[in-house]
Amino acid sequence: MVLGSSFRVNINSEMQVHPADESQIGRNAHVGNLRIQNLVEEDEGKYECEAKNDKGTRLSSGDNLLVRAKRFRPHFTNLPASRQIIPPGGQLTLTCTAVGAPVPNVQWFRDKQNLPGEQLNKQPPGTAKLVLTNLLESVNVTCVAESTIGRVYQDIQVIVKSKE
Repeated sequence: MVLGSSFRVNINSEMQVHPADESQIGRNAHVGNLRIQNLVEEDEGKYECEAKNDKGTRLSSGDNLLVRAKRFRPHFTNLPASRQIIPPGGQLTLTCTAVGAPVPNVQWFRDKQNLPGEQLNKQPPGTAKLVLTNLLESVNVTCVAESTIGRVYQDIQVIVKSKE
């Protein structure tokens, strides 16, 4: 089951059932059901139905509930153009944003090397901003978004060119 979804267990008994917090228990004659809405990880576990009457007690075999978060590979939602042209000594700001579950770590690389911290501005999760200053030669930079379930990257060519 996925976080935030619902889980239902059918209950076959002749007992009176009392609702638990944040759960709905329905009953119609000898058949009932337990419905847990807006699942959270703490709801995970084995659910059993216990029926009692003057003849004794019976316990159902139960159902196991596994709660997992939605997961999807990172993908970019905001990228600069793959080719940037600036004059010698110019400045360029590049922003890269990616989404995924779990939220990806987004970083900039220059010529395949992770950029030193002083060239990066801290941004919200899933976003990286790069400020290149006083550029005198062309460089290649790469935005990489990575999580435990995937990795994507985009190369950006920064061309230093004099106005003609």
